[in-house]
Amino acid sequence: MSAGKVFVFLLAGAALGVGAGAAFWFAPGSPAETSSRPTAALPRTAITAAPAPIVGASAPDFTLTDLQDRSVNLSGLSPKAVLINFWATWCDPCREELPLLDRIAKKYENSLSVIAVETGEPEDEVRSFAESLSITSLTVLLDPSFAVRDLYLVRGLPTSFFIDANGTVHQIKIGALDSSEIDAILSHMGVAP
Repeated sequence: MSAGKVFVFLLAGAALGVGAGAAFWFAPGSPAETSSRPTAALPRTAITAAPAPIVGASAPDFTLTDLQDRSVNLSGLSPKAVLINFWATWCDPCREELPLLDRIAKKYENSLSVIAVETGEPEDEVRSFAESLSITSLTVLLDPSFAVRDLYLVRGLPTSFFIDANGTVHQIKIGALDSSEIDAILSHMGVAP
């Protein structure tokens, strides 16, 4: 076998090894997801048995608690469209995006529910962080056990899901959004301020 073919085989093998390692590392229950907190102490999160969300399919339903200790159910937000944003306080793009999402929630208050699902941090830290940003118009939900994050197969933060008034996923966006992009997506969905 020529040196060139051997190099190609070695390169392909290395790529497969890296891919397999990443799949193992980011899989639910992997070392990346272990926590020092005992799982028995985490509150249970009600979710529906549903496939992962895809564009054109129904968004999986869930119930989480907000910062005022009220239960919020995704299907209960109908007949408004919904923007779900998964975030964390340690995520720099999330920190920049949350004030924008709060302004969007205020701008579209009659036609859109904006919910920000915080993934895995203590409630007091999340509350303090939201207060420091003067978040008042969007709803911050707590996902301490990562159940909803896993249900939605979120692998990077921030990640946003645009869901129409019928509960159908219209668009999924990984990474930070800007106001013109949000306005364009909502306009395409028929959502007006």
